[in-house]
Amino acid sequence: MRTTRLLGLLLVPWLTPRSAWSQSSARYWSADLECTQARRELPALAPAGTTLPQAIDLRSPRVPEGLPAGQEQAATLLFVVDTDGRVEPCTIQVLQETDRRWTDAAARALVGGRFKPAATASEPIRFSTRQRFVAHP
Repeated sequence: MRTTRLLGLLLVPWLTPRSAWSQSSARYWSADLECTQARRELPALAPAGTTLPQAIDLRSPRVPEGLPAGQEQAATLLFVVDTDGRVEPCTIQVLQETDRRWTDAAARALVGGRFKPAATASEPIRFSTRQRFVAHP
């Protein structure tokens, strides 16, 4: 088993209106047709004073077998954290990737993670954010 160093656990708010997402070259991680409704209901821009989601328990992805040794792997994922602090798997979009195997490992780690949800006026809200996963196998 190889160990990996994970960089960049900073969550950055994604402040692009929903309409721009469909025009981007990003692809959804899950091709499941049941996800269509969840994707239609993506949150809009955050109101002023919104606190951002914070990772509480986010483990490093396991480096898949067969990735080139010594080559940096990176994946940037856009997703929604719900009001319970869970990632909504149907909302995960791949914004950038070096290898699909690494992206899949990062998305699985993300779905298994736990977050403090975003909040406005102390009420938890669904919130879109992005996360970059980088490894040096």
